[in-house]
Amino acid sequence: MFKRVLALVVAVAFVLTPISMTQAQGVDWGAELSDWSGKTLNVLMIGDPWVGAFDEIDKEFTDLTGAKVVVDSYGYDATHEKEVLVGTSQSSDYDVIVLDSPWVGEFCRGRLR
Repeated sequence: MFKRVLALVVAVAFVLTPISMTQAQGVDWGAELSDWSGKTLNVLMIGDPWVGAFDEIDKEFTDLTGAKVVVDSYGYDATHEKEVLVGTSQSSDYDVIVLDSPWVGEFCRGRLR
């Protein structure tokens, strides 16, 4: 699971930082991120009120890369259960799993992958 946690941190930073800074820096992020047309980025996260903001970010990411973003969000307990199931079964259903900070130690100790 450590690899997934690390991948999550990197992926979130990689996705959100360039998108939020596109206008400010004038960088051609489409060219920087390459063409990922036909690919899908599957994300699992808690269904917090701010999840709706991903609708706009997802559109921008798709415009920049061609990759489709699918966000599955559930209630707090249901998300935890789903993430434990995904980790213990070593499922590849999700590319990014957004953990709540209290869960990080549990996932690292359990060596969930």
